[in-house]
Amino acid sequence: MTTLTVQVVANAAADQIMGRHGGALKVRVRAKAIKGQANHAVCRLIAQELGIAASSVSIKSGARAKLKVLNLKDVDEARLADYLSAYIS
Repeated sequence: MTTLTVQVVANAAADQIMGRHGGALKVRVRAKAIKGQANHAVCRLIAQELGIAASSVSIKSGARAKLKVLNLKDVDEARLADYLSAYIS
């Protein structure tokens, strides 16, 4: 299973991928960090961006933190690296 580290900003104006931030991908979601709402929004956004089912994205660690590690099913390292290359300046 492939993993992706994300830094999450909840309660943002829009759902969007901001780019690389250190060793993580910075993600903004409109959902508030209440009862897992932001976590679900992050999983949906990443799944949409990678073209996979939302059920293929889960939180491995950091469910209550801004920095999270996501498990990605059906995504190999090469595909993830290709996707992330768009965010490296």
